[in-house]
Amino acid sequence: MKFTRRDVIRTTAGAAAGALGSRFISSPALAQDGLKYKPEDGAKLRLLRWSPFVQGDEDQWLANTKRFTEATGVEVRVDKESWEDIRPKAAVAANVGSGPDLMFVWFDDPHQYPDKLHDVSELGEYLGSKYGGWHEGPKQYATRDGKFVGLPLG
Repeated sequence: MKFTRRDVIRTTAGAAAGALGSRFISSPALAQDGLKYKPEDGAKLRLLRWSPFVQGDEDQWLANTKRFTEATGVEVRVDKESWEDIRPKAAVAANVGSGPDLMFVWFDDPHQYPDKLHDVSELGEYLGSKYGGWHEGPKQYATRDGKFVGLPLG
């Protein structure tokens, strides 16, 4: 029997996919390992994020938010603003101390009001150690004085 180059590639790719797939299928989700936080009774979150550009992104975001609420009992309100309005809304919320609990903002926004943000170093260090560290650029945007004041999104 003669093997072509395509046969070798197909067989190798299939074997690799099978080996990796069985590892992930038989193990718990990666997000379930590690830090555990217990929400306070009656806890609620308000999140500010940009208006969706792609409907599939919005659908998946809302499905994930629903799963989070089901898993934790924490109700999540999602406020959406255009890209142009995120920065001023976030700055007002941070400086007034009222508004969203979590915000998707531009990279440098946490440095505009760092004293208004919670130290999330425990989570930032945990994620960095679990996934092989942070690239220097995103880490610089996310930290101030050696503490995480935000988390890079991607």
